[in-house]
Amino acid sequence: LGEPGFTDWKPEAPAVLDIPAGLPVLTVDPTDLHLPDHAEPDEQSALEGFSEAHTLARGLSDNELMYTVLGDYRRGEESGSIVGAASTIVIGAAGQTTSRIPGLPSIIMADGPAGLRLAPTYGVDAEGPFSLGDSSLPATFLELMDDAGREALGIADEPDPREPAEIREQYTTAIPIGTALAQSWNPVLAERLGDVVGAEMERFGIHLWLAPAFNLHRSVLCGRNFEYLSEDPLLAGRIAAAITHGVQSHPGRGVTIKHLACNNQETNRLNSNSRVSPRALRDLYLRAFEICVRQARPAAVMTSYNLINGVHTSESAQLLEVILRREWGFDGLVMTDWVVDGMTHSDMKHPRATAAATIKAGNELFMPGGETDREDLLAALERGSAGRGTGDRSAAEDGGVSLTRGELEKQAARVIRAAWRIATISTS
Repeated sequence: LGEPGFTDWKPEAPAVLDIPAGLPVLTVDPTDLHLPDHAEPDEQSALEGFSEAHTLARGLSDNELMYTVLGDYRRGEESGSIVGAASTIVIGAAGQTTSRIPGLPSIIMADGPAGLRLAPTYGVDAEGPFSLGDSSLPATFLELMDDAGREALGIADEPDPREPAEIREQYTTAIPIGTALAQSWNPVLAERLGDVVGAEMERFGIHLWLAPAFNLHRSVLCGRNFEYLSEDPLLAGRIAAAITHGVQSHPGRGVTIKHLACNNQETNRLNSNSRVSPRALRDLYLRAFEICVRQARPAAVMTSYNLINGVHTSESAQLLEVILRREWGFDGLVMTDWVVDGMTHSDMKHPRATAAATIKAGNELFMPGGETDREDLLAALERGSAGRGTGDRSAAEDGGVSLTRGELEKQAARVIRAAWRIATISTS
């Protein structure tokens, strides 16, 4: 995952013991470590339902393909609760996949971590249910946005509030925070609490829970430590796998493990660059994710905001296609954390990730999406059709990131496959 810019520490070599002569030597080829039941990126058609999803994707227009790989954003006044509460179906849910494609079900997502997070109250009028306010909208996001970002979200000028004819309540169970769960050292307990969340997902019509989160406790100053499980990757991975088993014991419900990877600080996390050696990545920061993926097959993975060795995690094909999918055998949905135009400035050393570079790298769902992101995808498609551009987003002199129609169809097919699998299981 790139060069960290430093030499990793290595312990002094121990004294060599006397080794008997004539012992057999086994030469290990890394390619032999590939598990045969794990699908390579070029073997996607072997995955159940992918061929059918790919067929549908080929029949979609360019615009429909772009909407498929973006969240179900709305323009203007409709997008007022887009950050962290963007679902138009379940009030207070974090978001959903597109509802613009006829016949394609939308995947509804709710945040965590200490149980299912929804708006406790919502209004109902003749037009249907609606949010009573943006109390679930994280203030930190709004503080980061400039005027252009607020305008893009439709919150520069607040519309006239709707008057509810009825106010309804919806309550969910608060389970212990991640750190407390890990301190129990009890996978059975973690699985039973996951079962509670899965049951409530069925009740409210939620398909993906945006949890558990288990980045390491790299520093006591990390603002998400309460949510993350442990400083021990083995403990974090095992507890996360148990939670996953509990939630996914309910058909059509899945977890979204996050944040892949090295999201170990909140300060400047939208564009901070984590410089990490390959050894530390393998032994520490990726280990918990690997354990959970291999043991529990989570339905989805969410990438982090930060960069690793100069590349945004959501734009890293090495992380997503090579390690996550090819090596660990992950066959679910990969989405970004909520990236909104206006949260960071383009003149920063590390500006925010772009939709085109993200989709090209194998992160097939850019959340929550917006017109700026659709325009970025459109420009990348135009460069790809003209044979211009490059896969390296830093090479602006070559025209920026290019995206072929085939690449976009492949990523859209992954989203379609995930939506079909969830909808089929949920209604059967």
